[in-house]
Amino acid sequence: FEEIIRNIKQTMNEKYNVVGIIDDNKARLHCLINGVEVVGNRNDIVKICKEKNVDEIFFAISKANKKRKREIFFTFFSHTQQ
Repeated sequence: FEEIIRNIKQTMNEKYNVVGIIDDNKARLHCLINGVEVVGNRNDIVKICKEKNVDEIFFAISKANKKRKREIFFTFFSHTQQ
């Protein structure tokens, strides 16, 4: 997460405002990573997207297989189409 957030803040700060991090590791909940709070886990994606008016998601899921990444993507995609 740290590298992605640092990169966004340094090179894309005018286009993107990072509003939170999703992480399934419960120990990281409410921790700050480069000034951005871990706001929930993958089950919270739709709720957080609505609360924070999210338009785009950056994926940094190294351990998830393609099927799981697709499931997460379609969870978000279905929310944006409502």
